Amino acid sequence: MRSRPEETSFAANFYDATYLMAFALQAAGQMKGDLIAGKIIDMSKGGTVYKATDFAAALADVKAGKDIDYDGASGPVDLDMTGEPSAAPYNIFAVEGGKITVKERGVLP
Repeated sequence: MRSRPEETSFAANFYDATYLMAFALQAAGQMKGDLIAGKIIDMSKGGTVYKATDFAAALADVKAGKDIDYDGASGPVDLDMTGEPSAAPYNIFAVEGGKITVKERGVLP
């Protein structure tokens, strides 16, 4: 039986980076780094909003040449012109009755 890898605190970010790369690759139309890099920011803002669970529909729109705005598993993934996140989602956790609960969720500008 295969063991399951441990989750990390940045698992959602890794997931989102993979999706953005897949969308950018499709939009670029070629396996050329400079073309792909030029599309990553475009996939993160503007256009129809898609969540992490909407991969197939988002990819279909990218294939059709439509603009998408991927809001991923980690939250909004709007990248600025340098490719850096322009917002940072956060959670505030608490331990109650021996269980971890989320007390607050938000996004810092």
